[in-house]
Amino acid sequence: MLNTTALKKILLSSYLVAIVAVGFSQYSRAMVPLYCPTPGLHDVDPRKSIMVTEQAVVSKAVSLHSVMKKLVTDSGVPNLTPTQLWDQWWDTQNNGPSLAQGPHCDDTVNATGQTTLNGFPLDCPRNEGNEININPFHQNSSAQYIPIALVNRLDLAPPNGANCGEYRIVFARKTGQTNGGERNLIIFEAVLDNPKPNCGLDGCRAIAKFWADLSEIQSPKMRAKNLRQFFLKGIPSSNIEPVISVENFSPGTGQIRTNQFLSGNNTQKWQLREFKLAELQSPQGNSLALKFIPVTTKINPWGELFNEQFNDPRTLPFMMDFIGEVSSLNQTQLDQISMSIPDNYNSGQSTAQGFFSESNYTTHFDSNGPFSNMIQTQLGILGSNLTPSDIVARAKTQSCAGCHQLSNSDSLGDGLIWPNSLGFVHITEDTTQIVNGTDHFSISDALENHFLPMRETIFENYLDNSCMPCLTPVLISKDDFLVNNNGSYNDTDIDVLPEKKSVSLTLSSIDPDSLLSSKSTAFSRAEKNRQQGLVGLDSIISENVDLNLDNTDDTTQPNSNTAITVEISADGKHFIIPSSKTIMELDKERKAHLPKVNIGGTSRVH
Repeated sequence: MLNTTALKKILLSSYLVAIVAVGFSQYSRAMVPLYCPTPGLHDVDPRKSIMVTEQAVVSKAVSLHSVMKKLVTDSGVPNLTPTQLWDQWWDTQNNGPSLAQGPHCDDTVNATGQTTLNGFPLDCPRNEGNEININPFHQNSSAQYIPIALVNRLDLAPPNGANCGEYRIVFARKTGQTNGGERNLIIFEAVLDNPKPNCGLDGCRAIAKFWADLSEIQSPKMRAKNLRQFFLKGIPSSNIEPVISVENFSPGTGQIRTNQFLSGNNTQKWQLREFKLAELQSPQGNSLALKFIPVTTKINPWGELFNEQFNDPRTLPFMMDFIGEVSSLNQTQLDQISMSIPDNYNSGQSTAQGFFSESNYTTHFDSNGPFSNMIQTQLGILGSNLTPSDIVARAKTQSCAGCHQLSNSDSLGDGLIWPNSLGFVHITEDTTQIVNGTDHFSISDALENHFLPMRETIFENYLDNSCMPCLTPVLISKDDFLVNNNGSYNDTDIDVLPEKKSVSLTLSSIDPDSLLSSKSTAFSRAEKNRQQGLVGLDSIISENVDLNLDNTDDTTQPNSNTAITVEISADGKHFIIPSSKTIMELDKERKAHLPKVNIGGTSRVH
């Protein structure tokens, strides 16, 4: 008798092969017809080729220091160190001015004084802002961040082959292994360029072959070596660029997400957030800075938008747009449930605790209200037996908080039950499991028994549909997939107080000397908002000595297609850091070309 996983793979095979075929025939540009022989019978080991959590492999493949060092090297910013980049990243969760090296969580406030991002409330400050005071790299540090997973997400590739999906590294703070109140996880989610963009989706085959071949390698040491090469150096012989590259986390590409729960002075709940890298250059092309910029957490609409009584002009437009997602949520298989939400509805946080959390959509939804009636009408058109409450419950599963905690064991209608996480995480640092005789960091029931088999099916069907090499001349390049690729802009709107938004701020109106003030200087909120976008060029240079813990030569020459050009002050010493708003708008613009559906047949992005 076939087990559940095998049966699911068989049932999905014809559908997924059809999706891949559409990718070849309908979406690919500049391609000759591809001859595909009879499909093969690939059967990869998903714990070697898709979700790698084997301790002997991940611990030797990458380190947080090697990742941050690679990003610093890519940027070409003089004297920038991994430690400085780390500190600037986590300082975004402090009130300004703090280190005065980039954005802070109180940069934007609404009329009531509430800190916001994208116009929705943002918890500020967070205890994670204290990470500027720790050493995340050193193995003797209790706060060291260790790798716990390397992930193949070819299933997120668009059918036209504009990219080859995402490739991810998950790190966890070591304190979380023994203390549940001291947990912090970060995940680098790189969108990887298609090595042969002229071949459409078929151009990703060298990447797929790399991951498939890992199943045949018995030595954990050799798999670790190959994965280190793939993530940090790429495979030049196959034109595969390194996964860890500034470009792959910039507007228009991938992102870095966090899963946060650190103790401290602030009473706070488990929360997930998202960031982009902004590589800043002068009009002459000189590297100026590399910054982590907070952005919205994707597919996480603010929960009160589900309530007709919410006093926000986006409420009705959201409800109208949501009706268009009912069909994607009205699916008979858990793996096929998905939702696509315009970014203007997304929050800057996804809180995974609390009945009244902004991410607990079912709490905010009125099942007897007009919005519920709208959803019911659409369900009637679709001939569905689901209720409006089922649809909203399914929408919650697509948010970070829902998928990681709030939707655990929820009934979704038609007999579907959302599978459990491990409690706020799907890959955990605090327990291990034996897989094929070796220790692996544990993964959740949701991953192991539901989503990983689906990803394996998609991956194997892609491998089975083994086409002839693409011989078409290179008529397009990856740059054709980026809209307004140079990212040039003049950022005069730096998200100041509402009453200041009509004021056009120029560099000459700001006193550069104020940026050199002591951290203890008292800033009024209006004054701080007036200054928060500026960084002195001389302040980028630091005398801090960075420990080379890895002793590697993971270096590349700066070569970015996604750098953002900023204007320099008349004295040549200062520039404006792009706001979260600017980065989000640029990200949206650069992604405008991408199909809504990936090769898995869903609009899922997580």
